[in-house]
Amino acid sequence: MKKLAILFLATFYMGSVNAQILSPDIISNGGGVLSNTDVVITYTIGEPVTGKVSTSTAVCSQGFQQNWNNEISAHESPDAISGINVYPNPSKDIIIISWQANHSEEYLIELFDLNGKNSLTENLPNSITEKQINLSNYAEGIYLLKIKNITNGKTETFKIQKVN
Repeated sequence: MKKLAILFLATFYMGSVNAQILSPDIISNGGGVLSNTDVVITYTIGEPVTGKVSTSTAVCSQGFQQNWNNEISAHESPDAISGINVYPNPSKDIIIISWQANHSEEYLIELFDLNGKNSLTENLPNSITEKQINLSNYAEGIYLLKIKNITNGKTETFKIQKVN
């Protein structure tokens, strides 16, 4: 009798457990984006929302469409070198690095592929205000151009795209 009572209670308990049983498949014929200066709302007709958990700093909507808030901020790093331009980017053959005419420091330039292989290292004296780098023999892809001020140690890194 005791076993039967435990079996009955366990069955009753298991039947009362709440769980998400919604299918992640959505057959939808509409949806869209609504926005103003403060809020952006995306929706899909027929999309179930199963709950929301929030704190003072974050909101997590539990459902099948998750909102990704990408914040882009523009601020200059205190270790950045000011007055450097790298162009054209993307480039087929030549990229140009130009400095402000009044700089008095020496620079070290290094070019790396995305595997970390260093393919160019060159010291530039303070008399140079423009440097051309020939990329025509390089494979198509993304490269990192690191420019370091030898005098004060400040470094700036640029992403360079080589195209054919």
